[in-house]
Amino acid sequence: MSTPSLARFFSLACGLTASLLLSSPARAQSRPPRAGYAAPTATRQQPPAPSSLTTRAGLAAAERLLSAPSREDRVRGVQRIAALGDFAAAQTLVRACTDPSTSSLLFGDERIRLAAVRAVAPFAARDPVRDFLLRAMDGPRNDGSGLATVSFSDTAVRARDEAAMALAAADEVRATEALLAAILSGSSAADAAGHALLAHPPSNFAPLLSKAALASPRVVDLLGKIGDLRAIPKLRPLVDKGDLPVRTAAALALARLGDEYPVAAGRKWLDEPGSTPALRASAAEVLVRVRAVDAPRAMAILLADPSTRVAALRFAFDAPTPQLSPSLAGYLTIAPPPQRASTLLALARSGGPVAARTLDKMSGTAASPDPDALFAIAHLAGDDARRTLQRFATQPATRRLGARAALVRLTALADRIDGLVPVLESLLVSPDPSDQAVGAQGLAMLGDRSVQDLVASKSPAKLRGACRAALLLGPDAARACASLVRDNVPPAMRNAAAIVLMGEVEPSQLSTATLVSWAESADPLAVVYARALGARDDDALRPRLRLLLASGNALLRSQVALGLARSPNPSWVSMVVQAAEFELDPAVRRAMVRALSATAAPQRLGFLRETMRLDPDDTTRELARLALAGVRLDRPLRGTRTAWISLVPNTPAARTSLSRAVVVVPASDFAFGAVSDEDGMVLVPGLPVGDMRIHLAPSGASPHAAAP
Repeated sequence: MSTPSLARFFSLACGLTASLLLSSPARAQSRPPRAGYAAPTATRQQPPAPSSLTTRAGLAAAERLLSAPSREDRVRGVQRIAALGDFAAAQTLVRACTDPSTSSLLFGDERIRLAAVRAVAPFAARDPVRDFLLRAMDGPRNDGSGLATVSFSDTAVRARDEAAMALAAADEVRATEALLAAILSGSSAADAAGHALLAHPPSNFAPLLSKAALASPRVVDLLGKIGDLRAIPKLRPLVDKGDLPVRTAAALALARLGDEYPVAAGRKWLDEPGSTPALRASAAEVLVRVRAVDAPRAMAILLADPSTRVAALRFAFDAPTPQLSPSLAGYLTIAPPPQRASTLLALARSGGPVAARTLDKMSGTAASPDPDALFAIAHLAGDDARRTLQRFATQPATRRLGARAALVRLTALADRIDGLVPVLESLLVSPDPSDQAVGAQGLAMLGDRSVQDLVASKSPAKLRGACRAALLLGPDAARACASLVRDNVPPAMRNAAAIVLMGEVEPSQLSTATLVSWAESADPLAVVYARALGARDDDALRPRLRLLLASGNALLRSQVALGLARSPNPSWVSMVVQAAEFELDPAVRRAMVRALSATAAPQRLGFLRETMRLDPDDTTRELARLALAGVRLDRPLRGTRTAWISLVPNTPAARTSLSRAVVVVPASDFAFGAVSDEDGMVLVPGLPVGDMRIHLAPSGASPHAAAP
């Protein structure tokens, strides 16, 4: 079961601590295995085409390149062999990589090794290729075999992972057995082999159900994750006898398959005097997964033990129930700060009268309110929670905080507290800029004030709030904000308006020269401007875009790729495909696949098919599959989640204003450029479910300063 993720933080500012809450626990977008998975019966590989004179001539040219002194030429030689799609060519490449005279230049070069793995992958079921891929998965060696020593840089790891994926995709019994052997060996390739079999489950399941395989906790765990019901008869006997690691792995695997057989064992392990914390956590997970009646009791037992509380909180998010609320409420009295916010949200998800009373008590007083508790209350259904928010929103000392929580409730539950509009109106006319921003955002979200009117006020604070609301309100509202992203607008207003540059609106009044300077600068929102720049792709701009695609900043590379999806120059497809070939960051590869979904250009097909088959990142493979099916992925996803970001000074005198540029990257991979209010808080609504990354501007980068 996945741990609920609140956020990942990068580039944290000096002198500040940042906290982020989401309107719902974020989840990774990987596809969970389904019980009853029907494994394909047909082979997944096509027989190679017969060799022709053209193929032989092309192979001769490729061979010459393989021995060239230039690394780029050698890579081109491998790519030519791949383009031939011929088994004889693949054999030639394997021989060159294993020949002592050339192996150091080919197999010993990590980038060439990766390209070679891809070139021979279609023939993974054939003997010489299978052996080559297995060696590419292997660890460092110098055993006199003729192969150069394998190092494990990021590129080498990628080659190892793709070699495993190629073997699994072959769906051939000897390849499956080889991957199984890697798992059983416990070598450095074990994880890659297991992940590959999970990505491409074999149609012949017999190797995974062998006696040796079933003696491995790792393989047993894999069987549960694959989700093939054929494993159930083999797994049940393992629960009752044998080594405890295998027994617990079998129980968890069966629970994933929806089988209630391990419930009795789970109850026994939970209550046995000699049970370890890990065993009790596994027992509780079994009960939670099958929705057993005593699952709440199991989670309560875990909460009572400091060593299992993290697991308990994970289960509380996955299986919320009012029966768990008393245990969560009790834990809140001793929860350390890193777990307190998660516990509050888990309690809100559990619901019930105990949750309502506890969260109301935890919310604090007018003199000392608790933002985390109010954020949790915003997600608790019922009149009690609504009344708590009304109390905070209508008290002068806490109206801004209460209004923020009310807006979270509005997006998460579609529930408006009574009297919210007058509160927002009073905030709008307050002399405090943070009040004005919240008032503007709320009134725009409710439709009581138009974004256009608020933007016309020329107030940076009102502009911040209005443009955050525009994320929910459609293109017209977004265009009103985008009109302020231009050369002659003060930086405070321009950066506040940049939040709406999401690929749906264009900063048409901004000169390309200025956009280039901002995209290439140290501006906190440079990545947002770089994405907008990609849409203006032309022959004169192309060299700058190539440099940005090769930047050391992964987020910048991803946003440029997304921007190129709107390029008027059709050659952008080849540029993205070339950049993606050796891209090591999965977030960037996801963005590139999203971009390529916007076109029907044939040059994308080979890359997308290879990605769907070989990419080690689950989400990237799924996106490639959707792109090949014709699904457009190059637009930001909308949702009902709200990011609640709070910047807190480490020392009271650190700063008088905590306004800071913040880049939010949700699961859709489109970066939002936001600016926090003077009190250090910002609400970013309309986000999809999924993991989220937060990039905080360095301490010296004020959102109100001009770009360098």
